[in-house]
Amino acid sequence: MLEQRAPGTIIHYADVFNGASSFQNLPKQHLAYTKEFLKLSEQYPDGINVVAFSQGGLIARCVLQSNQHNVHTPLNGQFGETDYLRKKYIKVNKFNLYKYLYRKRGQSLSIANYWRDPYHLDEYAAASEYLAVYNGETQ
Repeated sequence: MLEQRAPGTIIHYADVFNGASSFQNLPKQHLAYTKEFLKLSEQYPDGINVVAFSQGGLIARCVLQSNQHNVHTPLNGQFGETDYLRKKYIKVNKFNLYKYLYRKRGQSLSIANYWRDPYHLDEYAAASEYLAVYNGETQ
């Protein structure tokens, strides 16, 4: 669609952490995306536009933020059940997920890195290895 609306626009897709590998923790993904961002920033010194969504939008925000760029994204954590979470991976309702996701082992999953349970914000701030850090919410 972008090619149709803005012919001649150079488009680069970050081909990292697709499919099941997107469940790897966000600090690891952050490093890979930072390398991509820095490479593109050098290649296009006049500037680049970053378009991302969902988990990718959160990672993009944090990568840009950590490299002294302003960015805004509507994703400020997740506290909701989704099909991939409920049906394939974790069979616990959202009100009890924090018990697993806010542990060290839980933080190895990407969704745990941005799970923001509004009923357990102290535990979130203490355990989150990613979102709370970039939101300035760590204890």
